[in-house]
Amino acid sequence: MPTMAVALRGDLMRSCVGLTIALLAALVSSCSESSRPRLSEQDVLTVAEPALRRSFPETFEAHQPYSAAFRDGIWHVTGTLPESMFGGTPEAEVRDSDGEVVRVYHMQ
Repeated sequence: MPTMAVALRGDLMRSCVGLTIALLAALVSSCSESSRPRLSEQDVLTVAEPALRRSFPETFEAHQPYSAAFRDGIWHVTGTLPESMFGGTPEAEVRDSDGEVVRVYHMQ
C-alpha cells in the first residue's frame, strides 16, 4: 500500500510541475505580446497630428516634426522645440490597441 501512495504522490507532483511550466509559458507569451506595438510610429502620427493641429492651431506648425515613442500600451507623441523657443510642445497620447487619441495637452 505505501508503494501505491508514493506512486500517486509522484504522479501528482509531475502533474503540478507540468501545469506550473505551462502557466509560466503562457504568462511569458502574453507579456511579450503586449510589449510589442500593434501600430507603427507613422500610423500613430497620422492619427495624432490632426488632433494636435485642432487643439493648437497657432503653434502646431512651429513644433514639427512630431515623433512618437511606445510605452506600456500607449504611444506618446511629442513635438520638437525649436532652439529659439522656450517652453514645451504640444503632446498627445494614443492607445495602441485601437488607435484612439486619449489625451492632447501642452507641456511647459
